[in-house]
Amino acid sequence: MDELDDANQDNSDADNLALFVQGSLQTWIGTLAKAIEYMDALDDEIIPPEIAERVMKARQVLARLNSDADYIDWMLRDMSHYMWNLETRRDTADAAYTKGWHARYDKIVAGLTTAEHKHLRKALARIDRKPDVPHV
Repeated sequence: MDELDDANQDNSDADNLALFVQGSLQTWIGTLAKAIEYMDALDDEIIPPEIAERVMKARQVLARLNSDADYIDWMLRDMSHYMWNLETRRDTADAAYTKGWHARYDKIVAGLTTAEHKHLRKALARIDRKPDVPHV
């Protein structure tokens, strides 16, 4: 049960980190939007010609940063969705092994004669005395 608690704690930490990153990114996007507003509010007619090119480049950089931030936000949301899918479908290695073993055991037993099944049960009873050997 400790492994499950540890896994849940790890998931909670990952979820909290994802929320923190997403919140930080939203703050960054808001700051970029304000910077773009300030740049757009500049009256091109009163900008001295010697700095007009720099202002234009600054606008381009801010627009590219804003686009990149939106893309990163989209990827983060997509990643969160995939992480949620993995979490809802996740089996522990032990559970997956046990499930696979049971399916394989059923297939083996289905093909046995009565005498072979009796021998298998005896062998499994012997193995029962060795707890480190997996069986049904």
